[in-house]
Amino acid sequence: MLDVFESWDLTAPPLPRRSLLLPLEPIGIETPLVESLTSYISRLAEVHAVTVSDLVGYVLAACAPRDAPIVSERARRYRMGSGFLPGTHAINGVAEDARRWIAAAETATDRTGLRLLTLSPLKQIFCKQSLFRTVQAWCPVCFADWQRNGRPIYLPLLWHLRMVSICTKHRRPLDETCPHCDQHFGPLYARAKPGYCSRCRGWLGQSASTRQKPAEETARDDQIWMATCVGDVLCPFGKPA
Repeated sequence: MLDVFESWDLTAPPLPRRSLLLPLEPIGIETPLVESLTSYISRLAEVHAVTVSDLVGYVLAACAPRDAPIVSERARRYRMGSGFLPGTHAINGVAEDARRWIAAAETATDRTGLRLLTLSPLKQIFCKQSLFRTVQAWCPVCFADWQRNGRPIYLPLLWHLRMVSICTKHRRPLDETCPHCDQHFGPLYARAKPGYCSRCRGWLGQSASTRQKPAEETARDDQIWMATCVGDVLCPFGKPA
């Protein structure tokens, strides 16, 4: 019996590296409808059953570089809105704001390549002035289709760009006003959740068969061309290493 016990290998097995947050898989890499970083952060909050403000204020803020914080020390100390100020659309862009949020999200999830959810890889192509719309836009038919097919609800980077005004799949203008509260909202609010109004929490999806489509909601050829060209530019981002 002693010989049996002496043959046991009590060496602790190597444990895989752990991440602070679930390393959620980004949606649509290498496609025109690649997910935006603000959408990814909202989905991270949803999968951990917390608000975006708590995720940012308690977790992501602690993961940001010390020399490039995403939330001021005063805001963190007193929980003053967790840093959600007008201009969060810049998180998806080409400037310093994007770099800070990318670093924080990658540290928390132990993922690489989250820069592909922003325009950072294309900073030589896009200028940062007037690049993004200040309010969120979406296609309600896409939301309804994704929900019906059991796919994740998210917000493509393409829909944040001011130069893109239509959904190329359904050939209809993107919506910017909640049909329930008639309000606009930005890309990242304290209680943001993709597919839902950040103000009243109303569902924003609506199928094409039940939606009354006004006569003026017809995509022009130039709008379709612009959205298609911008989507093609987003495709060659490539997969993260």
